[in-house]
Amino acid sequence: MDHTTYRPSQSQLERLPRSYLRTPDGLELERRGVPWIEKDGLINPGGGLFSTTEDMGRFFLLHNQRGVIDGRRLVSEAALARLYRLPAALADQSAPDVSYGRSQEEGPYGLGWNLAPDRSWVRHLGAIGSLGWVDLRVPCAGVFLSGTPWDGDKRLADELIEQTRSTFS
Repeated sequence: MDHTTYRPSQSQLERLPRSYLRTPDGLELERRGVPWIEKDGLINPGGGLFSTTEDMGRFFLLHNQRGVIDGRRLVSEAALARLYRLPAALADQSAPDVSYGRSQEEGPYGLGWNLAPDRSWVRHLGAIGSLGWVDLRVPCAGVFLSGTPWDGDKRLADELIEQTRSTFS
């Protein structure tokens, strides 16, 4: 993944697509900027990466192939499986507030991944409209990039995943 970084160079910043906000009047160009691209700005280890579709595709393919890419094992299956399961407090249904404030629509959350209710796929939604997902049962993964944040409506993401799964499965 040669084109993925938390701190994009000036040439990478110049290639960033414009981002738009949903407003009552339609889409408006985002003018506030992204704070984590400033020289001393925030680094968000749970996201905040700048990447390309090619790098993202390879990352999700690595997950879909259970830690192997280009015929070489980079991550053990066991390590990846830990990312896709609920944290202990969420798995313990007797624990108070097992949702951690997450809505039923959002579903459970593993380590950086939204988990499908039946655990057949995992996804990660980016801050400004990206979606990456991995089907854990069949050889299928996907990357979708948009210049508009999800704004709490995750149904479109789930629809994209299901449509792609039904097409390629």
